[in-house]
Amino acid sequence: MFRLKLLAIEAMLTKGILGRQGAHVRSVEFQKRGLPHAHILVIFSGDDKIKTTADIDSIISAEIPDKEKNPRLHKIVTTCMIHKCSDRCLENGKCKKNFPKAYCDETSIGSDGYPLYRRRRSSAERPSEYTNQYVIPYCPTLSAMFDCHINVEACTSISAVKYLYKYIFKGSDRSNFQLESSELDEIKQYQDARYVSCCEALTRIFSFDMFNRSHAVENLEIHLEGEQVVCIPTDRPMSPQELARRNRTKLTAFFELCRENSDSQARARECLYHDIPEHFVWNSNLRKWTPRKRGGKRMIGRMLTVSPRSGDCFYMRMLLCYRRGPTSHEDLRTVNGVVHPKFKSAALALGFLENDEEWLTCMREATETATPYELRTLFVSILIHCEPADARGLWNKFEDEMRQDFHRMYPDDSQKSTAFAIQALSRCLESNGSSLDRFQELPQLAQFEQYFALEETNRGRQSNRLVAMESSHNQEQIQGILEGKSTMTEEHEVFYNDVMSEITKESNVRRGKVYFLEGEGGSGKTFISNILLAQVRSMNKIALAVASSGLAALNLIGGTTAHSRFCLPRSLHELSRCDVRKQSHLAELLRLTELIIWDECSMMHKYAVEAVDHMLQDLMDNALPFGGKVVIFSGDFKQMLPVILKGTPGLILEACLKNSYLWSNVAKFHLTVNMRLTNNNSESVREFAGLLKSIGHGTYPTCTELGADYIRLPDDLAIPYNSPDDLGSFLHSVYQDMNNLRINELRSYFGCRAILAPKHSVVADINTTLLERLTSDGEMTYLSADSVAEKRDSDADACEFPIEFLNSIDINNFPSHKLHLKVGCPIILLRNLCTSEGMCNGTRLIVLELKTRCIKAQIMNGSHKNKIVYIPRTTTIHDGEQNNYPFELRRRQFPVQVAFAMTIHKAQGQTISHVGVYLPEPVFSHGQLYVAMSRAQAKGNIKFLVANGQYEGLPGIYTKNVVYQEALE
Repeated sequence: MFRLKLLAIEAMLTKGILGRQGAHVRSVEFQKRGLPHAHILVIFSGDDKIKTTADIDSIISAEIPDKEKNPRLHKIVTTCMIHKCSDRCLENGKCKKNFPKAYCDETSIGSDGYPLYRRRRSSAERPSEYTNQYVIPYCPTLSAMFDCHINVEACTSISAVKYLYKYIFKGSDRSNFQLESSELDEIKQYQDARYVSCCEALTRIFSFDMFNRSHAVENLEIHLEGEQVVCIPTDRPMSPQELARRNRTKLTAFFELCRENSDSQARARECLYHDIPEHFVWNSNLRKWTPRKRGGKRMIGRMLTVSPRSGDCFYMRMLLCYRRGPTSHEDLRTVNGVVHPKFKSAALALGFLENDEEWLTCMREATETATPYELRTLFVSILIHCEPADARGLWNKFEDEMRQDFHRMYPDDSQKSTAFAIQALSRCLESNGSSLDRFQELPQLAQFEQYFALEETNRGRQSNRLVAMESSHNQEQIQGILEGKSTMTEEHEVFYNDVMSEITKESNVRRGKVYFLEGEGGSGKTFISNILLAQVRSMNKIALAVASSGLAALNLIGGTTAHSRFCLPRSLHELSRCDVRKQSHLAELLRLTELIIWDECSMMHKYAVEAVDHMLQDLMDNALPFGGKVVIFSGDFKQMLPVILKGTPGLILEACLKNSYLWSNVAKFHLTVNMRLTNNNSESVREFAGLLKSIGHGTYPTCTELGADYIRLPDDLAIPYNSPDDLGSFLHSVYQDMNNLRINELRSYFGCRAILAPKHSVVADINTTLLERLTSDGEMTYLSADSVAEKRDSDADACEFPIEFLNSIDINNFPSHKLHLKVGCPIILLRNLCTSEGMCNGTRLIVLELKTRCIKAQIMNGSHKNKIVYIPRTTTIHDGEQNNYPFELRRRQFPVQVAFAMTIHKAQGQTISHVGVYLPEPVFSHGQLYVAMSRAQAKGNIKFLVANGQYEGLPGIYTKNVVYQEALE
């Protein structure tokens, strides 16, 4: 019976009863005390992979079914899937399997990589019965079908999978027994032997397979030239032909295969080493690869792991992962016609490794077309984000190019031109949250004080430079902003007067005040914020402008991101604190600050705001909210909320600022007048604004037949999806003219249009498709240099993860290992590089030139529109905990991605004239539909392509509008 059920369940899994199967591994295990059981590890493919807690809940349950609605499944679960603690599992009075589990209203991901399944408290539970706390996770479909114990778990981290593979291959049970003998021999007295039970013996007699897997694995050896292992018989002589044959390995035979000119071997020259087993079979007698006739899709080539400590052999393996059709070891070391003496130097030349020579190449390539100002900006980006080992050497190498504009002003005084170039560097560093003092190896301002006015010398050397910078805003710009006070609405005036009355109070009676300014797009939140900033600064007081995103910060005068201004930690938790020392320049700046404006706070985690509160209380030595400062938060809770990886709605809401202990101290102001509508009498604009408002508030009529979240999209906005050709037509409708325009025309063309989708995987597919369609004069493929920054509490062998596994990791908003770009394509920055120059996370640019180590691009939108910038490769570190990896991933790559399409989350804060929204599946989080729809300024400029949006008997096209009403209350 066990055998029949095992074959049946394997057949059902192969057919995709739980999802399309990519691969599986199965082993049968026999215990000493009873019947056999099987371990089956299933790997899903494509979109069927388990990625969210909703995916887990659709397959796995840890709750007792309703006895009235499903009596059969209720009986099976209560009979087979209840853990009953006994002496076998109790240790010191506690269950070794951690039963009973805690009640949990929603599924979440645990720190060990295993889910914490939903186990709701039932009102029907009685004290004498087993509850959901004792249910072993199961799949309702499989349990109902096979009526037996089937424990189903979701593996969501590499740590969990690693353990499971070790468990599956751990082998048979072992048994220790003692031999009784009169002869005293301690070594022979105890034996370690394999234990075979009756069930296992019968299984082997019947020749039932104990192990099964979907794919065969061909191990591929790695060795340096002439260092392969050769086995030579000692009992007979060998002919030269036999010696040559024995000397041939799978690797050298691969090289020979690539050298051959026959048609059948031409395929080998297009293959990577690990792809060869799919197309060729290893003949161990002839010791050569022969063409495969069938079955290649079920073959996996696996290059043996080589430790980084193995030197050049490790780098040779790295090159084999990416070099197609090499004909020899020497050919493998050849890069762009240059034969490198070592595989390591070849890997460096290809950018697979981190090396400071890269910055020399980057600057050298940029000098071909960059202005001195642009070179200095690039140099600052390298200093801040790339941490070059020899910053002084880099400066010395390109000093002439970086001071060329000042040299033209002072041709007879090279020292003076150098002084002003250093001054420009210092100001650029300061405006990006750094300072020249951090780089003591570079020339310092004090060395050139004779060239500067006294106030500039004081600013550069004696005073707090952060305070000096925040006290020296452009007065003409400030006055220009204050002239806009005449256009304030009554709501603006009420808010303005309230804030200014707090700021102008005497210091001995001032208690500070915290505001929240809420309003829809067009209500003038940014407008009134800039007026308040300008007013306070015109009074020679300090006002700080921060935002939760780089794009939002650009809209505020002198704005920067909250993370950089307050030194917030990357990982946020209840005890998170800002890294600001009491004696630092930043601490002095914060003490002197009169007003703080924090934009887009609705998408910021409450722990970040609370960390700033604790920091300001500490600096000001009081217990007032934010140390008694006047703080203005602004945002729109109809937009997307804080991102919680694999978080449930409850966790997302809990992370909101509204659920902070600070919220009770906040004075709320709501702007209701839409300034765009007061200046536009168009009926269509007013209609669209009303539509957006109802979508955002969740008051738009829903379809009760489909569910409380489903709405019918307006017919003039929605396009039905009937076949894959519809997607192609949809993409063409948004970008139909891109191959008919010159590159100087593409900037404005791409800058005013984009395609939005909910998920990163969908966006990546669209970008790949459109990039292939774009005709271009140049293109490049960049591969990253990946490594592991091992954490102290991780496994000891974390550094042994194969490089191809690190390369395969693809994380949202993290640079991809393989980046393919074309001249003229739109790109988007994935991190803040130089905020003073508009290079923020989310900035959209168009590629002008592609070099080996730098990208020349032009900003397409915002206050820095048309500015030309140069982008270097940077090292980005991803905390493995966010994706359940037991290590931190270091990736050196250009921090950009193609941006024909972007995720809805990434589009928040962008203004786009022509928007196409592709929904292969409904939105899944609060505010996504509202954000997608509100990017456009008019109803006629947005279209939705909705897959599976038509339902029998219901006219129109439907999709979800997820709104958490708790966030709006």
